[in-house]
Amino acid sequence: MKNTILLLLGILAIISCHKTKDEGEVKGSCDLKTVFKAPGGYTIQSVGTIDFSGFKVESFQFVNEAAGYVMATNTGGYVRLLKTVDGGKNWTDVYINILHYPRGMAFRDENYGLISVYDVTGCPNNCADKCVALKTENGGNSWVIIEYPNLLGYLHHLQFDEAGQLYATLSYGTQTSIVHSDDGGATFNTLYQAPDLVFAISTFSFQLYQDKIYASGTGGSILVINKNGDLLKTIQAPLSTIWDLKVIDEDNLVVAFTGAVLKTTDGGNSWQSIFDGSARLIDFSTPEKGLILKSKSYCPSDIYQANDLFAATNDGGKNWIEPDETTTNLAIFFSNSQKIAAGRYMMFFREKLLELKEN
Repeated sequence: MKNTILLLLGILAIISCHKTKDEGEVKGSCDLKTVFKAPGGYTIQSVGTIDFSGFKVESFQFVNEAAGYVMATNTGGYVRLLKTVDGGKNWTDVYINILHYPRGMAFRDENYGLISVYDVTGCPNNCADKCVALKTENGGNSWVIIEYPNLLGYLHHLQFDEAGQLYATLSYGTQTSIVHSDDGGATFNTLYQAPDLVFAISTFSFQLYQDKIYASGTGGSILVINKNGDLLKTIQAPLSTIWDLKVIDEDNLVVAFTGAVLKTTDGGNSWQSIFDGSARLIDFSTPEKGLILKSKSYCPSDIYQANDLFAATNDGGKNWIEPDETTTNLAIFFSNSQKIAAGRYMMFFREKLLELKEN
């Protein structure tokens, strides 16, 4: 398992190092810069710091502006779960006796949550491939093990919708499915399964939007599925390897690929480039107003070094507002961000929780 994790980190580093035609080695920009800078119209501050002691953030979630959870793992597969009740200023460890490798986390509210795990029973020679999760109904004070006898594989990317319905991807060998639970994860049933459904651990998997699911398909396709499991249409994008997707409405989508950010204003019939380079999406609240994390340039060095920054747009990506300086290796330590209120975003970079806020 340790070798698998190291291999995945190596793949991520290779993808993160991908250079586009405009991402060269920029002379004079290779000093080590550790200060986080915000684009004009925004401020950025460190909310809190966690001493992970060799652990890496796998996922985090705020269930409201005060309460949130962080799941962190180390290369041995051990897990730490931490909780905050003051908006991330202070964190306390939540006891969780996981004998298996965690795969995903989702909380419906401050008390009710699930952590999916990779059951290592019988491994490495005779893995049982059981689908297992841990459930808490009291904010992590106690946990119950749930086994799903009708499913084989591992649950990833757990997401509750606004009605409390739970969705996830199920990975088993080369087969990927989207599964659904209407009882908070007590049981799951297969919602959609097809050969062109793509599974990815760290990149985009699916997004819930109103009564639809936008899922990653082969060759850069986006599968639009209703919540009954019917495929409504397939949107074909001109590039592959989707890192992030933001559905603004049914016509307006923004997609971060490896090496480019594209948008469509007509539901995928045509596409426009709004940034020719590697980036991660923070948000697009309207077709005009957006935030991304840009990789600006790379440095000639034996150790990977990139110059990254947050950039904002108010005209749909025609122009980008950027801070006056980059931050070293900002993108490679980015996992995901969460919008917790209008114009307010939380994200972890290594041990620091940052708040990016519109003025």
